[in-house]
Amino acid sequence: MTRLFRFSSIRNQLIFWFIVATVLPLAGLVVAVYVQRAEANRQQAWLKLETIRDLKTRQIENWLNERRGDLRALASTPELRAIAEAPSGHSTQTPPRDAARQLLLSFRTAHPVYAEFFVADAATGRILISTLPQQEGRLCGNDPFIQTALRAQDLSLGKPYRAADGAQVQMLAALPLLRSGGGTESVAGLLGARLDVAQSLYPILLDRSGMGETGESLIVSNGAIALSPLREQEDAPLRLKISARPAVEAAAGNTGIIEGTDYRGVPVLGAYTFIPALEWGLVVKQNQAEAYASITALLRQLTALGLFAIALSLFLALLIGRALARPVLRLRAAVERVRKGDLSIRCAVQRRDELAALAESFDHMTDSLRSVMTVQRGVAAVSGSLVAAHDVPGLARLLLRALVESTGSQVGALYLRARDSESLFAPAASIGLAADR
Repeated sequence: MTRLFRFSSIRNQLIFWFIVATVLPLAGLVVAVYVQRAEANRQQAWLKLETIRDLKTRQIENWLNERRGDLRALASTPELRAIAEAPSGHSTQTPPRDAARQLLLSFRTAHPVYAEFFVADAATGRILISTLPQQEGRLCGNDPFIQTALRAQDLSLGKPYRAADGAQVQMLAALPLLRSGGGTESVAGLLGARLDVAQSLYPILLDRSGMGETGESLIVSNGAIALSPLREQEDAPLRLKISARPAVEAAAGNTGIIEGTDYRGVPVLGAYTFIPALEWGLVVKQNQAEAYASITALLRQLTALGLFAIALSLFLALLIGRALARPVLRLRAAVERVRKGDLSIRCAVQRRDELAALAESFDHMTDSLRSVMTVQRGVAAVSGSLVAAHDVPGLARLLLRALVESTGSQVGALYLRARDSESLFAPAASIGLAADR
């Protein structure tokens, strides 16, 4: 570690390790918060699309049930029951046929989602009554969905197709007219309806509430052919084969939600399912950029917060590094002055920690060194006096002067024992005192 990180000063080392100790945990916290919040937002986006997908599925199923209810209500009317109950060959008589035609015209007027109603003979498949007179006499029994309706004795829907003008997308629906006896042989006729898909079904798909600016829902056939207008391609029905994975999965009969690209090649989040009653696939999708907009905003916020925290950490590191390094640098300067011979230096560190104790010890050390140096100078002076003196009075004066200077005294006196007495001392030299004292 010491080889990897080399610093020119203790301040830089303190700043570096402070930043490491604060930024790394902060970065880890930011990453953890982002991952957790991003996953929660992602799950919320998925749940929203799945909810819309399930809602659209129920609406389409309700649309189908409404069509089944309309045709069953018509089939149970006396006018159509009279045709169903009539013996074979008598259902084309004028009075019952006119009454039935009038009923179908009235029902079509009240329900504009239907472009045509007609009644066909079950045996021949020929249209007997229609709200469009030019259609009467046309054969329709060979259509597969009609055969399905006759076999199942229930409502059957044909595949969407474009009308003769190529503009409108329509569908055919058929419901058998049964005699009272029941059984397979009781099918007397067929009640059919031509649906205007644009008026009846498309409003469900074009309602994009809760899907933002880029969301849309679409239906595809079991061959992944678009059956509804697209946000950016309104003429797509029955003309565009979609190879995007959500549409392919829906057409294959699967249910789920995935991240992928749509028919435009744009990354989307797509929820898909299959509607068995219609053999259609339903896709509800939204651009990932919009679906995950909250995640992108969260990333921006956390990035800004992280940069601010790093800047704040750097600022605090500089302040703390300087505060911690200042007494050390002061000690270093003091050591340098002591090395040059200045023993009067004091650290004067105003702290109450280990650095203050170290500064105080340094001051005691310089005091001790100065005392030792003073004693050494005094000893040297005394030694010099002993060498320089030629007689006892001269020695006394030199010795006293050296002692006064080394001790910093203002006055001093040196007494020697008198020659003629064992207990008396006579002044030999004095500084700052009278000679007789």
